[in-house]
Amino acid sequence: MRNENRSSMAWLGAGGFGFLVLLYVLLHSAEIDAAPGLTITNLLNGSVKISITNASASDYFQIEWREELNSHVPWAAITNGTQGQTNFTVSMGITFNGFFRALNCVDCDGDHVNNDQDADPWNPNVGTLAVACMTVIVGFQLVAFAFFTKVFAIAEGLLPDDPKFSRAFKFFNLEKGILIGLVVLLAGIVLSARAVWVWKQAGFGELSPEENLRRLIPAATLIVLGIQSVFSSFFMSALGLKTTTRKPPGAS
Repeated sequence: MRNENRSSMAWLGAGGFGFLVLLYVLLHSAEIDAAPGLTITNLLNGSVKISITNASASDYFQIEWREELNSHVPWAAITNGTQGQTNFTVSMGITFNGFFRALNCVDCDGDHVNNDQDADPWNPNVGTLAVACMTVIVGFQLVAFAFFTKVFAIAEGLLPDDPKFSRAFKFFNLEKGILIGLVVLLAGIVLSARAVWVWKQAGFGELSPEENLRRLIPAATLIVLGIQSVFSSFFMSALGLKTTTRKPPGAS
C-alpha cells in the first residue's frame, strides 16, 4: 500500500509540475503575443503623453485623433514615430476632448514615402498636387524652349518662315507676355499672402501639414510661372530682333 501511495504521489507531483510548466509557457506566450496597448497621460499646458505597450522594436506607429466615435468623423493624423518609437508627446490645446488610436504602418497613405519622412503621411493628395504642379512648370519650360528654338532657327535661316507661327509670334509680343506674367505672379503672391494670414490667425503656431501645403504649393507654382513668363518674354523679344543678317518670323 505504501508503495502504491508513493507511486500515486509521484505521479501527482509530476502531473502538477507539468501543469505548472504548461501554464507558464501559455502565460509567457500570451504576454509575448499580446496586442499593443495605448496609455494616455495628461500633462501641463494642454499636452498629453501617449505610450504604446507590447510594441516591437521594428514597428512604425502613427498617432491619430478624432473628436467623437462616429464613423462619419475621419481620423486625423497628429504625429508619426520613427522605427521603434513608443512614447509620444503631443500638444492638443488647453481644452480638448476626443479619442486616440495608434496605427502600425510604415507608409500609411501608400505613396512610397515612410511616415517619418512624409509631409502628410495619411493623405496622398498633397503628393499628387506637388507632382501636378511640377508637371505644369516642366510643361511651360518645354513649350518656351520650343518657341525659343523655332524663333532662332527661322531668324538664322535654318527653317523656312511659318505663317501660323509668325502670326502667333506677332500676337504674343513683349508687352502681352509681361502683362500675363505679372498677372500670374500677382495671383501667386495673393495666395502666399493668404497662407501667411492663415498662419497669423493660428498665432504663427503649428498648422495642419496637408492644409498648409495645399495653400503653399499652388502659390509657389504661380510665382515661378509668373517670373518665367516675364523673363521668357524678354528673351523671346531679343531673339526676334531684326538685323541685316537675321530675319525673325513675320519680318518683311
